[in-house]
Amino acid sequence: MIEVSSNTQFYITGNTLFERINFTMVGITQLRGGAIFSNLAQSYNLLEISSCIFTGFKTSKVGGALFFQFNNPAQHVLRNLTFSLCEAGDGGAIYAELYEGGKLTLSGSCSFTDCKATSVSGQGGGINASIQDMNSQLVLEDSITFKRCSGRRGGGLSLFIYNNGSFTMTGSCLFTYCNSNVYGGG
Repeated sequence: MIEVSSNTQFYITGNTLFERINFTMVGITQLRGGAIFSNLAQSYNLLEISSCIFTGFKTSKVGGALFFQFNNPAQHVLRNLTFSLCEAGDGGAIYAELYEGGKLTLSGSCSFTDCKATSVSGQGGGINASIQDMNSQLVLEDSITFKRCSGRRGGGLSLFIYNNGSFTMTGSCLFTYCNSNVYGGG
């Protein structure tokens, strides 16, 4: 188990693997990405997070637990993750900016429970992603579940897709009791 205190996080710029870790937040942070901030520097870099649990991450900014910024064709693979009680201005659990061919894949069984986006825009209680440029893509595979997530725009999931970015969903994506008071309850 890794306990993350206020205003501390893992800052990732190269190949990294997190596997079978329970991350728990103590306090609130002012950072982007309460547990992990990733800005992979090289196009061949890979960040993989597998079979991990993120509980209670809160930030006043974006990405309650995870913040990803892609400016090249690097890849992030998230597999069999659990997020609960995560909260941020936008992207209660995950906030991702995918540009210039960046790829984010969620696969296996991933769940988002009681996650919230709390800012005035409040985008994506579970996930907020901006996908821009050719070959930039968000992929949801296998079984993704959002339960009781909330935000002003997209209770569970909020996506902005521009300039030939792409979103692919295979398998099942279940939204249960998610709510939004402006756009898209799911």
